[in-house]
Amino acid sequence: MRTHGRQLEWGLWFVAVVAMVSGARFLTAGGVQSPARVQVLAVETTPTLALEPAEPRSIPLLLRIPSLGIVAHVSSLGVQPNGTIMVPTTVTGVGWYRYGPTPGEAGSSVLLGHVDSYRGPGVFVDLKRLRAGASIYVRLANGAITRFRVRSVIRYPKSAFPDALVYKKNGRPGLTLVTCGGRFNFVTRHYDSNVVVFSDYQGLVTAQAVANLR
Repeated sequence: MRTHGRQLEWGLWFVAVVAMVSGARFLTAGGVQSPARVQVLAVETTPTLALEPAEPRSIPLLLRIPSLGIVAHVSSLGVQPNGTIMVPTTVTGVGWYRYGPTPGEAGSSVLLGHVDSYRGPGVFVDLKRLRAGASIYVRLANGAITRFRVRSVIRYPKSAFPDALVYKKNGRPGLTLVTCGGRFNFVTRHYDSNVVVFSDYQGLVTAQAVANLR
């Protein structure tokens, strides 16, 4: 997909993920705001190397992030006729980009979630608070539970969204989470940035081990 063509249009009236906002400055009800910039929210200073690809392709079904209290079902997302990526139909669910790797395969497996809607907070409302080193678990259709370790949490202006990093299909396996972030523009009804979590594959865990997490 093209860097500027890989847009995620929420379908809810004011949430847009990876929708490129033209121009370095934008207008809000209060006037002109400062341009968005890349901001590192969390980074692991001594990152743990991701394992080599080891898992067969298997669709993700459930996402769990214990440190944020997130337990969310995962749906499969494709591409709309206009070339934009589909998005979750609810604010409580998470979507997996099905034309990319599954968790544990080579490359970056991508999960998308809403930050909010006019009804209230979305599943990824606290994603920007995720800390480096935190664990993320994904249960697959084959029964395996994969674990990932957060390497970094970065907020990118939508005009500088790192498509090549987020959607890579080769290399060591990782899991990438994406949602909206930054300032909300009441004129365009878009956020000016995206919060992106990069995490590295750490192997499999048992269902009992995950159930015992607090």
